[in-house]
Amino acid sequence: TTRFLFQNIKGLRSPKPTLVTSLQDLNATLSHYDISICCISEHHLAAASPRVQAQLQEFQQRQMKRGSIHLQLNASQESENSEQDRIMGGSGIIIKSPCVGRIAPQGTGGDRMGRWSYSTFKRNGSPPLTIISIYQVCKTPSNTIGQTAWHQQRRMLDAESRTHDHPRSAFLQD
Repeated sequence: TTRFLFQNIKGLRSPKPTLVTSLQDLNATLSHYDISICCISEHHLAAASPRVQAQLQEFQQRQMKRGSIHLQLNASQESENSEQDRIMGGSGIIIKSPCVGRIAPQGTGGDRMGRWSYSTFKRNGSPPLTIISIYQVCKTPSNTIGQTAWHQQRRMLDAESRTHDHPRSAFLQD
């Protein structure tokens, strides 16, 4: 039996200071409840940041001793320019053994604005199964500072000359 968890985590964090430790805490919780696939929204990680990518790789390497794990995390591409390792929004899927071995070739990906992440799994004698983790922004920004996921998407849409598309409408169109 494969157990799933879908959760808006509103920021991947832990009482301990590092991302690796936060991921280890989350992984321990998933193991305790025997959850193989965890879909998350609002992870708040600058997934394109080299520092974040290095920490994600370190976490995955540490987990190899206990069984494989796959992280599919998507966030705004603004994270490439982020001085911080934190950016609002984001979606992701954490896949644990034995489901890691069932990921289809080229079966993972996501949206460049972090609105969705997906994983497709091979199944014996059945069509493939695709799981999608989705995060859609509020109708209006939750604050006026300009660093919310709504603002990030607005800036990315403006850069694509989609100035008349509301972030929620663009989400549905895309």
